[in-house]
Amino acid sequence: MSATLLTKVQIGRETTAGTAVAADHILRVPAAFLDDQREMEHVPEDVGYLSGVNRTNVKKYLSSIQIPHQANFEDLPYFLDMGVKAVASGVADGAGSGKIYTFTFPTTAANSLGTYTVECFDAQQGYRMAYAHLTELVLSGSGGNPVEANATLYARNPSKNTGASLALAIAETINFSKGKLYLDAVSGTMGTTQVTGTWLDFNLTINTGLNRQDTGDGSLDFNHTYLGVPEIMLDTTIEHDANAVSAFDAYQAETPKLLRMLWEGSDLATPGTLYSKKTLMIDLAVKATKWGPIQTRDGNNVVPISYKAAYDETAAKYAEITVVNEVASL
Repeated sequence: MSATLLTKVQIGRETTAGTAVAADHILRVPAAFLDDQREMEHVPEDVGYLSGVNRTNVKKYLSSIQIPHQANFEDLPYFLDMGVKAVASGVADGAGSGKIYTFTFPTTAANSLGTYTVECFDAQQGYRMAYAHLTELVLSGSGGNPVEANATLYARNPSKNTGASLALAIAETINFSKGKLYLDAVSGTMGTTQVTGTWLDFNLTINTGLNRQDTGDGSLDFNHTYLGVPEIMLDTTIEHDANAVSAFDAYQAETPKLLRMLWEGSDLATPGTLYSKKTLMIDLAVKATKWGPIQTRDGNNVVPISYKAAYDETAAKYAEITVVNEVASL
C-alpha cells in the first residue's frame, strides 16, 4: 500500500529531445500518473483453436499524463515551454527581481520547443517518460475561485525509475478575481480599455497543434513531433450590461478585437522597469463566434460569448502569453 499524498510529479528539461534526464523540479500539483498507451493487439490468425492463441504484438509505444491543478506563476512557464515556444530562461526586468517569460504563438513558421522527462512516483515505485510535450492546455476560472489548469502531455515509452528527492520550490496560485479583462480595437493598443464590473468566468482551450510522427527508424517510439494546426478558443461569460450589448454589435458586424486577460499576484522583491508584481498576461487577436443566448444565473441575466483567436493583419498580432515570476531559468 502507498499513500496518495506521497505521490510526486517531477520534470527535467531535456538537452536532446527524447534523451531522458534527471528531474530537477517538482510540479506543485495533485497526484497525477503516467498512462502507458502502447498499442498491443492479439495477432489475427486461424491455427485450429476456437479460443484463439495468446500471441500478441506491440505495434507502437506511447505514454501520456493528464495534470489538473491550480495554475501558478512558477509552474505555468514549464508547460508553455513544451507546447508554445522554447523559453528556457526569463529575461531580466531592468534592475528588478522579476523574470519575464514571453511565449509568442507561431504564425508563419513553427517555434522551437523544449521537451521534458517526466517522473511520477510514490513510496512504492517510480516511473518516467521522455520526450514529453504539451498537446493541450486548458485554463479556466470564475469569481471567488482559483484559475484552474489542465495540461495534457504525451511522450515516448514509459519505464520504471527511481527519482531523486528534490526540494520544493515556491509557487503562488493565480486567483480569478484578481484578473482584469480588456477589449480594444485592432487598430488600437492591446490592454488599453478595461471591461469593468462584468467579467464572470472564462475557459481558454489551447490546442498546440503538435503531432507525433512514427517513422521506420528502428524504434516503436515516435521519431519526432511536428506542428499541425494550432487552435485557441475562449469561452467567457459577462453580465448582460452595456458591455454585453457592445459585444453583440461587434459579433453581428464580425468585428475583430484585441483581447487581454491580466492577472497580478504578490509584489516582486524588487520592482522592475515593466513589472512590479508576479503576472500572467494573455493577449489574443479574436473574433466572436457566438453571442448568447442570455442566461439566468442566481436571478441575474448573463451572456456567454465565444471567441476564436486568429492572426489579425491590421494589428499584426495573433496570440502571446507572458508570465512574470522570480525564477531565473526552467
